[in-house]
Amino acid sequence: MPRVITAIDAHVDPEREADLLNGYREMFNEQQPDGMIGSMLLRGQGGAWRIQTTWRDFEAQMTVRASGRPPAALELLDPPGR
Repeated sequence: MPRVITAIDAHVDPEREADLLNGYREMFNEQQPDGMIGSMLLRGQGGAWRIQTTWRDFEAQMTVRASGRPPAALELLDPPGR
């Protein structure tokens, strides 16, 4: 089965970058979802950021989506109340 790559893009204000970096590190202190192969935090120009995640296959990624909990990467890049 082919791997699946998901990407979540966001603009992060410079004063929030330290929070983003710390939050990304904390995500990996938690148990990773079954089927997640890896994730990268990528920085672009002008405050552009991307969290790119590789999944074992489409079914693994859909199982996580069906859990009812928002993706951790999305919560990190778009926290509630912002």
